[in-house]
Amino acid sequence: MVWEESGPQRTPKVCMNNMNTRYRLIFRGIRGGMYYCVDKTAGRRTNLQTTNGDEAQQIVEAKNQAERKPVLNLQIAKAFYQLAWHVGASQSDLAHLQAEGVDWQARIICFVRMKYECIWLRFIAGASTMRGWLV
Repeated sequence: MVWEESGPQRTPKVCMNNMNTRYRLIFRGIRGGMYYCVDKTAGRRTNLQTTNGDEAQQIVEAKNQAERKPVLNLQIAKAFYQLAWHVGASQSDLAHLQAEGVDWQARIICFVRMKYECIWLRFIAGASTMRGWLV
């Protein structure tokens, strides 16, 4: 993000070279110094609930990236839900899954079950087909 000095506060300078993106970032100093995301196609402005410029820029870049690659997002979602179904985990269980919880040699996946607050061990039947899901 490009910053310009103006008085006591630093304000972001809006770069106009991103014509092919759907979302852009604006700063509204009169609204408590909050950052907003503007949808160029719908003409709507949504509050990003942050006063940190770097955090707001990351949110807008993530939205633009999701807009550019919808097929990849769909593939990731399918793999996520297939893994959840195969191991019997909920979405929050898999969100907290760590790489250390997967043992490919023993074909075991270990995760903390959030609903019951206990550790679950699951045997992975087709570890060769599921290897790509967790990487």
